[in-house]
Amino acid sequence: MLALLDVAPLAGAVAGAAAGMARGTVHGVTSLHDTTRRLTHVARNALGADRHWRAGHRVHLALRHPDATVGALAPLARKAAAELLEHPDVVAAYWDEGLARLVVTAVTDAAADRVAERAVTVAERLGLTEDAGPEPETGTTHPGDPREVRVAAAALLLDAAGATGALAARSLRLPRSPKAVTALVTLLRENPRFRARVRERFGASGMELLLAAANAAAHGAAQSPVSLLLDGLLRAGQLTEATARAAAFEALHDDVCRERRTSVPPAPGIRPPLRVTPAQAYAANAGTGSVAGAAATLLVTHDAGEAAEAVLAGSPKAARYGPAAFNSVLGAELARTGVLVRGGDRLRQLEIADSLVLHAEALRNLPPAEDEEPEPYHDPVHPWAEAVLDAARRAGLHVVVTGGSELKDITRLADEIAPADLPFGDAVRALQQDGHIVVSVARVPAGGDPDVADGLPAGDVAIALTDGRSAVPWGADALAPAGLADVWRLLTAIPAARRVGRRSQTLARAGAALSGLLVPRRHPRRPRVAAAHPARPGERRRGGRPRHGWTEAVRVARAAPPEPRLHVPWHALEPHEAHTLLRHAAPRPNRRTRPARRPRAAAGARLADRSRRARPLDLGGGRGPPRAGRPLTPVLATARSPRRCSAPWWTRCSWSARWTSTRSRAACSGCAPSGPSPGSPPASSPARAVISPTAARSPSTPRGCGRATGSTSSPATSYRRTRGW
Repeated sequence: MLALLDVAPLAGAVAGAAAGMARGTVHGVTSLHDTTRRLTHVARNALGADRHWRAGHRVHLALRHPDATVGALAPLARKAAAELLEHPDVVAAYWDEGLARLVVTAVTDAAADRVAERAVTVAERLGLTEDAGPEPETGTTHPGDPREVRVAAAALLLDAAGATGALAARSLRLPRSPKAVTALVTLLRENPRFRARVRERFGASGMELLLAAANAAAHGAAQSPVSLLLDGLLRAGQLTEATARAAAFEALHDDVCRERRTSVPPAPGIRPPLRVTPAQAYAANAGTGSVAGAAATLLVTHDAGEAAEAVLAGSPKAARYGPAAFNSVLGAELARTGVLVRGGDRLRQLEIADSLVLHAEALRNLPPAEDEEPEPYHDPVHPWAEAVLDAARRAGLHVVVTGGSELKDITRLADEIAPADLPFGDAVRALQQDGHIVVSVARVPAGGDPDVADGLPAGDVAIALTDGRSAVPWGADALAPAGLADVWRLLTAIPAARRVGRRSQTLARAGAALSGLLVPRRHPRRPRVAAAHPARPGERRRGGRPRHGWTEAVRVARAAPPEPRLHVPWHALEPHEAHTLLRHAAPRPNRRTRPARRPRAAAGARLADRSRRARPLDLGGGRGPPRAGRPLTPVLATARSPRRCSAPWWTRCSWSARWTSTRSRAACSGCAPSGPSPGSPPASSPARAVISPTAARSPSTPRGCGRATGSTSSPATSYRRTRGW
């Protein structure tokens, strides 16, 4: 009986499943080992006293010359690298212009210490000294600098010590400190002007540690651990973000730190000052209101404790909980997916950004290299270009494209097109002079184009594409190794950041109003019982704000990107050429570029239900070239308008304008008069044309291009007329 059964297919299936499980297990174990090793290296750099950065067998040394300029430093550093190459334990050594570091690669991890000592000795013999580099507020630091990890860990320990002291003092029934002390510390900590002065005096790291120590001491003596626990949660998120950034740099080290890859140093004096965020503006106004409320309370009640309660009730600390939680989780998720975030303060400016300046090189698809297999048809437009422009429209950004006169099929989706002879930096500064907060996106060529390299850092938020054979501009705020896919992720975070900021301020105002109403209701002679409700209403409401920020950040990180669209004349290709092009152009889905579960080309009813959203109609993308996606085929889609039942809600049927049962609809009193006769399909409503985004702009487009208003002026002429050129 067994001989009659063919067990070969079953055995093959079992063997394939076992091999897949084995590969998955090996991949998981390898990934866990690599992550643990990188975290160990980050902890070693944070706890160690070495001035140089080290990760396994890789070492970066910052060399300085007290009497030489940057131009004179490079020849001496290259000479030191040439001497190190003669050491038997050195595999590679070169001077990185962008990072201003001597990059050395040893044979093994154990030999890295000997190589570092040898490098310091050679540098001292040439008259160079090892320096840790500039402070974060005076220059751009090394991407693996452990100072942020140290500050976040120290602040977390201070909050934990303060909360432990508060609980211990409460259990021992020790007397509390006056509330005026806690109110004064809270008021000064949340005041933007006071924080700016402390930053100028002690630096960014010193300011954070000083304010964290004062806050922990004040709340610990006042026996109020709730505020310290909430601050501890935010500090834990910031520590996770800083650790993830440092680990992400080690993961991308071999890609961005190569001797033959162009490294562009940050240009001094180009970055614009940081703009005031809504949370900072609210903090400045709320601090003034708290002082006024405390003065009025003291005038009426003649009680310093009640005046301190009024100050604490109007504290703007709660308004920054949501944005801080959102930024920490978003930064950690971006680092996990491979995005190298250089400036956390700059990335927080996405909440108030209102303009996007795209260089045409970022929208152009790079041709294959000489050692790669040639493509049957090279698409000049990047498959992610339309997805990025659609995300910018959804975020309400004013899109300007510079240097893209030849990409007319994609540049027509922009609001403005800058003249071809206008430098990239001048276009960014023109928008900033009009009061806009600009996000600049560009890909610096491998040769290091000075126009793009100097204009990219001029934006309030600078995003550099480091995919392919491009240069690495270390003056950018975020490096996107995956190209436009990472840019799409960053642009989708803008609406979420705005929602988190608005909701945090709304809840902060509500908590302050509730606390302010409860302050005058307390009788001065009535004893205060602090055991039942030790926290104020504003503090009890603050727990939901970090949770909302975390939820929005995770939602942005897990959002499935749309399907990349190919701009290929499929009718002009042979069948084998089309298959080859699809195989090369459609990468395997991963955590950064996995396609959406639902296709972009929806049915008529689905388009009608989502007609309010400005979603581009994809009729030419996907796995195969459909007939509607061919260039010679008219692009037109029809949709039915949904019809609702007019009966009261308690007797309303669940029928919609889709092909469902007509018997239940005919039996309903709200649908029978206008419905068809039983047994006949429902009549479709008048069709509405859904036009491709390449032929029409979004209704929310601000201004600029004359093609939407019917004028005959060119986009460049409109741009000159708008900007005064």
